[in-house]
Amino acid sequence: MESMKRVSPLAMSVWQLRLIFFMFIPAFLLFFFYYPQSLVWKLCVIAAGAGFAFVSLLWLPVKYLKLSYRLDGNTLYIRWGVVYTRFSATFLENIQYVSVSATPLQRIFHLCSVNFILAGGRMSIPCISAGEGEMLRVWGSANAGGGKKALP
Repeated sequence: MESMKRVSPLAMSVWQLRLIFFMFIPAFLLFFFYYPQSLVWKLCVIAAGAGFAFVSLLWLPVKYLKLSYRLDGNTLYIRWGVVYTRFSATFLENIQYVSVSATPLQRIFHLCSVNFILAGGRMSIPCISAGEGEMLRVWGSANAGGGKKALP
């Protein structure tokens, strides 16, 4: 039995850049709607800074460490979660369709997300290398609908 594979280490960079981008929204609102150096402004800056620090220093590293996947014979396993660790597994026969997608930020870092549409649900592996994503797409497409080919 193989060990779980982690997503690309560049995933942390993508997630942190996205966090920085979305932190501009509260900064913009604070700048225009509150008088600088007022009590409300100071409390909002402290809250936004604490939230940013929590997410970037604790949440994202734990998310990266727990997000992993494994192809084991005829089964795909995915583990994810931050507070609770969740596991998903599916047999090859349940895969109906496989797609690879990438956001503009993921394209810059040559990453992608692989989405598996299953009979009765869906599974996704975010932020893996583009080469690995293409290999998973080909593997899933060759085995979609009950095909019996194993992973090379």
